[in-house]
Amino acid sequence: MGETLVKKEQFFAKSGVVLTGILGVYGCISAIDLFLSIFLAAKLFFVTDGNFGLVGLFYVVHFALLFVGYIISSYISKRYSRVWCIRSAVLIILVTLVLIVFLQDQIDTFYLLFGGLTGIAMGMMWGPVNMFVTQTFGGPRMSAVMTYQNSVSSVIKIIFPFTLGAIIEYASFFLASVIALSISICCIAFTFFLRDNKALNKPLSMRKYYRLIKEKKFTKPVAVLGLTHFLSTQAIVCAPFLTNIMIAQVYGNNFSLGWMLSVFYAASILVMISYKLLKPGRVKNSYFMGSCVLAFLFSLGLLFGVDKTTLIFFNIASIALLMLTRIEVFALSFNIMKLLGHEEYLSESNLLQEFFMMLGRCLAMGIVALVYFIDISLLFSISAVVMMIMAPIACALVFFWYRAYTFAALQEPQPTHPPAETVPQSQE
Repeated sequence: MGETLVKKEQFFAKSGVVLTGILGVYGCISAIDLFLSIFLAAKLFFVTDGNFGLVGLFYVVHFALLFVGYIISSYISKRYSRVWCIRSAVLIILVTLVLIVFLQDQIDTFYLLFGGLTGIAMGMMWGPVNMFVTQTFGGPRMSAVMTYQNSVSSVIKIIFPFTLGAIIEYASFFLASVIALSISICCIAFTFFLRDNKALNKPLSMRKYYRLIKEKKFTKPVAVLGLTHFLSTQAIVCAPFLTNIMIAQVYGNNFSLGWMLSVFYAASILVMISYKLLKPGRVKNSYFMGSCVLAFLFSLGLLFGVDKTTLIFFNIASIALLMLTRIEVFALSFNIMKLLGHEEYLSESNLLQEFFMMLGRCLAMGIVALVYFIDISLLFSISAVVMMIMAPIACALVFFWYRAYTFAALQEPQPTHPPAETVPQSQE
């Protein structure tokens, strides 16, 4: 029976059916996530006449329940079925989009409900998707699958914001919601291409994982990684939020929000490619640390007001910094898990780091909401600067500690593209 199951899994993997399913699910969810996290929040911002405090509360609830969804998915996907966990998350998204279609004119009343539902759904989605990729396409096929995923994500992030912004601006938010709803139905169809491998199911145990890192004397590395996630996530969450708010304030329409985000996403891809082409050394280190300095300096410009010039420079600097921060933090997570040597505890490791990320996200959005309700406009700009300071601090932790500890232990170059499964994957 076991041999039959393995052969069946190998058949589906080799035939490309499972690959088609996982890329279809990944693409659909990436598109829906952009709609929910950007344009739904923008709708709330415009409906409430620029109340970014309510938008901040929307994100606080979203990120808090994102962690709850991740807990649920970690238990279900490891103990029972990854496919049904993914399918359940898509069904929650489908229900949420149906509610948005019928309640879009009352979004200022139900924004906490929408934030909670989208948070739970996305939390239940990204973890199982990445675990599924690891378990089905492990070994030499992993690099190729990661390339396919990144290609799909890049195309969607460049095309979808522009297209959706134009639809909302020149047609209606209702039509955009229906399109997102249709994409979620397609996503459910793609889940039927996926197949579970029951032999890999094991119970989730944070206690055993803690005992393991204690026995291996990895308490300090894991703690530093958690602190790095906590600090860097504040900037990774806050900078895109500030981008959306500033575009809405300066241009005041969804079309401008859409095309500018498409341009910024394209720029982020160029930054990532150029950074990966550099070999480890002084040039790459200077590129990395220079982005930290530029991000901080341009964020100071927000103190003097928001216009088209400060908007462009802030986004160029923050995009470079946040993209490089992700690469470095992912590399750190990859090498710590490699040194630990127990890949069966990936779910437990990801869940722990997701906890630190949740704290950083909620703190960042909580400060933004608090600043609005205090009603002192200068504090909004100050909070932006504080959030951007968090990223250089996190980068410094990664940069110096990572090379002092992880490099010495591994005695090999830093991986240029660490597998996504080693880090909690929830979209920002």
